Amino acid sequence: MLSKKYILLNIVIAVLTFVFQYNSFDIFGSLNATPMFSLGFIIVISIFCSELSSFILGLVFGIITDAVATTAFGFNSVVLPLICFGVSLLAHYLFNNNIFSCAVISLSVSFVYFTVKFMIFYSSVNAKETMMYLMRTAIPSAIITAAFSVLLYLFEKRTFKDVQTLR
Repeated sequence: MLSKKYILLNIVIAVLTFVFQYNSFDIFGSLNATPMFSLGFIIVISIFCSELSSFILGLVFGIITDAVATTAFGFNSVVLPLICFGVSLLAHYLFNNNIFSCAVISLSVSFVYFTVKFMIFYSSVNAKETMMYLMRTAIPSAIITAAFSVLLYLFEKRTFKDVQTLR
């Protein structure tokens, strides 16, 4: 069982990721990137949690993200639980739990998320605009989200290890 301190700390981090995600202050406006910090957070938490816990975490984050996002309602509620479940499976059965695997998983999952989002909502554009989106928005957004995930992974691994030693 995880301690209350660890759970409260992660709730505070989750709230901060939503504040950075959905505020009017555009940090990466010059890059045309829209990183999803909450995606980075749930990827890192899914690396440490079980498959069922990850799925539930993704569902909760998906519902909250759909409530405040401008995309169609239901997209994040379907995609984020599947992402969390898949990340948890990959982290537990295919990859070792280290920073390299976190970087690979978060970069690939972030790129898949932004590409699927583009294919569902903006797929009626021509090939030139598709490549422009991928090069100017999806790839920088995935890289920034993955960088955030790696930094958060370092913090979570230390915190999670400290919680495990308290038992």
